[in-house]
Amino acid sequence: MPGGTSALLPVADFGRVVADPQNCQVFISSPAANVVIIADYSGNVIKTIPDEYGAGAMVVEGSNLYVALTTTGSIDQIDTRSLARVRTVASGLVKPRDLAFAGGRLWTTTGVCAQWTMKLVSVDPASGTVAQFDADRSTNLSYCAGFATGSAGKLLVAWDSGLSPGSITVLDVSSGRPVILVSKREENLGNLVDAAVGPGGDKLVTASGAPYEFDQWNLSTATQDGVVYPGSPYPNSVAISPVRRGLVATGVSQSNNESVAEWELGKPAPVATMLKVGINHNLLYPRGLAFSRDGGLIFAVTGVALDGSAPTVTLNVLPGPSLP
Repeated sequence: MPGGTSALLPVADFGRVVADPQNCQVFISSPAANVVIIADYSGNVIKTIPDEYGAGAMVVEGSNLYVALTTTGSIDQIDTRSLARVRTVASGLVKPRDLAFAGGRLWTTTGVCAQWTMKLVSVDPASGTVAQFDADRSTNLSYCAGFATGSAGKLLVAWDSGLSPGSITVLDVSSGRPVILVSKREENLGNLVDAAVGPGGDKLVTASGAPYEFDQWNLSTATQDGVVYPGSPYPNSVAISPVRRGLVATGVSQSNNESVAEWELGKPAPVATMLKVGINHNLLYPRGLAFSRDGGLIFAVTGVALDGSAPTVTLNVLPGPSLP
């Protein structure tokens, strides 16, 4: 897209990408390189934080970045202003897979995916107190849980990654315990990869391997509301900015056309399409999208290779359109 930039990062695998709304910077984790890379909004690398072993899921809360470390079973806290590691907040976890902030606590998991032993975990970021909760069997979250949160603060949306069809579970975590509000098996979700909550806290947009579309859901009932954002093979990423009552970025892993699209929440006609990468190399990573605070930039991480070449990690900075 005209005006966009791309920067090849000095790592060979990707964990997660999050944008810092306060300091105009982007964090990209690499589990194999054991680092978190910090880049500015032009894609320039500012700093690389080493010794973040198995760095995977991340979340920014206030002036802190929290990083789930899959090979040490811990969560590190990094100051987003000084870009220095502050401390290890929690430890003793088994391959913490996802990370979210809701109800005043960090939420992650402990246990290996696909073994039906995964538990939900809350961490008090002030004291480091860790609490583990068995997942209700009806939710399938003990298989392999993914998380999304909204701005409302008390809701944690969870899904069973890797199952087809999948389930959506909405949890109230305001008490410090996960209380199921609604949980439903969704026949229209095959291998749910990513999900994002709208700014009102009442809508969810999902990216699943099938069907080739991005569906919108009512969180109160975990049912589709009828809005469908068209896609192509294979939906794998979604992000929502709160500006303009919600801007939605969607991404697919393979496309002969542009792999990223931008929409206004609830309006399934794209306001922009961008990032043509092809179908064999430099493809969008799963969960590889994030927005800048003002919604003016989309950060897309590419590098998946299906043609036998070595994977890379490229941070693409994509300017959105000027909307009336």
